[in-house]
Amino acid sequence: ACLLLINVIGLLEAVDVKESVIKPRATGGRGQLYSFKIDPTKTMGQRLFRLAEAPTLIIIDESLWEELLAFDPPGVLMLPTERYDGWG
Repeated sequence: ACLLLINVIGLLEAVDVKESVIKPRATGGRGQLYSFKIDPTKTMGQRLFRLAEAPTLIIIDESLWEELLAFDPPGVLMLPTERYDGWG
């Protein structure tokens, strides 16, 4: 089996602020991102990217998600952005 390593560098600011839930932080800044939608006009056609609004998240488009489902990668949680709850 062929194993690959991926390092997703850079950040893309792509959250649709009007269609998302962003809770203010007591310390200020961007706020805590919760259920959100991606603005496709901001993605520049990228199928996979790290999100500037939440840099620990890696966003993939639906067609890539469907391809990855076939592999059922262990240790990977894939869910729609609308179901994201801030994890904590």
